Amino acid sequence: MFPTFRDVRKSKDIFLDSIEKSGGSVLREKSSLEKTGNQSLKTEAEITALSALIDEIESLRMGKKVVEVLSLLKRGEMDRKSILMAMGLGYQANNVMRVINPIITWNLVDLTSQTRKSKLRISSLGERVLDALGPKYIHF
Repeated sequence: MFPTFRDVRKSKDIFLDSIEKSGGSVLREKSSLEKTGNQSLKTEAEITALSALIDEIESLRMGKKVVEVLSLLKRGEMDRKSILMAMGLGYQANNVMRVINPIITWNLVDLTSQTRKSKLRISSLGERVLDALGPKYIHF
C-alpha cells in the first residue's frame, strides 16, 4: 500500500509534534548530514529538521521514488506528466497523489506556478535530501 497525500500530511503533523516534545534531538549522525548538499548545515535545528524529514521519507517507504524524482529534476525543470512517464508510470491521478504530491508537500521541489501545468524544479532542501539518500538508492 502506498502512502496517500492525507497520510503524508498526518505523519508530518505527528512528526513535528514528536520533535517538539523531544526537544529537537538529533536523529542521525551529525557528521553525515553536515556533508550533504553544496551548502553546509549550520545549526542544530537544520540538522534535526533534515534528519527528521529523511526518517519520515524512509518510514513511508518513499526513499527510492524520492531519489528517482529528484534525480530527474536535477537535470532540469519538468512537469508532472513528464516525471511520471520517465519513471515508467502513467499520468493518472493516483500516481500524482502518491508520488508527486508528497514531494511537493515536503518542499523538496519548487513550483513555477500554482496550476496543474506548472513545472517542478528541485529546491535546495531537495538537493540536500538527494545527497543524503542518493548513495543508499543509486548503485553504479
